[in-house]
This record gives sequence, structure tokens and C-alpha cells, in this order.
Amino acid sequence: MTTDRSDSHCYVLRAGTPASVVTDLAAERGWVLVSDEPPSFNRAAIKRWRPSEEADADQVELISDHMSGCHTLTAPEPVRWIAEALPVWTAGELLDQARSDEDPLVRMRALRALQYFQIAAALRSAPDSPLDPDEPHLRLIADDERYLDVFRQGLDDPVPGVRRAAVDGLCRTFYPGAQPILRAYRDRLAEQGEPSDQLETIDWYLEKGLHRIRAKSGDDDA
Repeated sequence: MTTDRSDSHCYVLRAGTPASVVTDLAAERGWVLVSDEPPSFNRAAIKRWRPSEEADADQVELISDHMSGCHTLTAPEPVRWIAEALPVWTAGELLDQARSDEDPLVRMRALRALQYFQIAAALRSAPDSPLDPDEPHLRLIADDERYLDVFRQGLDDPVPGVRRAAVDGLCRTFYPGAQPILRAYRDRLAEQGEPSDQLETIDWYLEKGLHRIRAKSGDDDA
């Protein structure tokens, strides 16, 4: 599973902020709506805009997760004015919430949001990451222990929804250190003998293999 280096920055709206603030912002800036996908039982609603009229312009994407109440805006590059125009969480604030907030809903929402932050962090590190000598079109992304540790902690949470958010975060990561964490957790679930759709999610991820990032054409060392 590979991806190009797009969606390289994300902005997570603070709790209680409606997704409509992004829609209003898009209208003010003259963004062109490209797609508007409604939510389904297990899939978030997604809206995509082009910030310019150019057909091949990079898109901005709004992901509205109705299961967690989390709204995330991703952009091809870090955009200072987006962070200034919208009430958004920082990665540090979400990491603190996931680790220690007393409210399990807050912990779950923070882990859901950190799924996107970890992807953004990996994508930003890609240009400085070495090429895989066995697959030189791919990057070797080093583990970011901040995200692996918070998802690992989430696997031991007493609340099932928090544990599920941690599993989903580990299954979406580019960090190779997620695989041994998931294998160990899968073994724990299997030993408990309890049916769990988490087993199916983990098995799918382990079978497909680690998410990878392609080396961008034109890189100095590509």
C-alpha cells in the first residue's frame, strides 16, 4: 500500500466547532467544490475543494467523522492562514488528551484525530527519509514514538471505543513499529477467546503490509 506525498498537513477543529465553518471559509475564498460524499455506516463524510480554478490544482479535503464527532481539514501544504482562521487543536493538545483526559469520549476523539496527524507527520518527514534499497521508489519512514506510544496506551484503555480508535490508528500508520504492537495485541485478543471485529481489522492490515510513501519524482536522491 503506497501513497504519494499529498495531504501533507491537517487541521482538526476543536470540539463543538461545526463543519459548516469550513464550508463558509471555502465560499469566502472562492474554492471550487469537487466532490461531496455523504457518510455511511462505517465511513466519514468527505468534501473536497480545489482552491483555484485550475483543473489539476491540489485539493483541500474535509473529513467529518460522525462516529467520533471529529472534523479534519487536510491541505497539500501547511497553510498558516487556515490555522489562524479556524479554531483548531494542536498535535500536542490531542496527545495530552489521549493520554490522560478523564472523559473516554475525549480520549477516543483525540485518538481519531491523531490518526490524521500521524499521517501528516510521516508525509512531512518523507523528503528527508532514505530510499528503501530493495524498493528504491519507496521511502523508509522512521518511527515517531509519540504516536506509537499513545496508540499503544489506548489498546489498554478500559473503554472499547477508545481501544478501537487505537487499533484503527495503528492500522493507518506509516510507522513500521506499529506491526509488532498490533501482532502482540492480536495475540492477546485471540487468547481471550472473545469474538472481535478488531481481529479482522488487524489481520487485514498485517496481511496487506505496511503503508508506504513513494519517493516523489524530482527528489535529489530519487
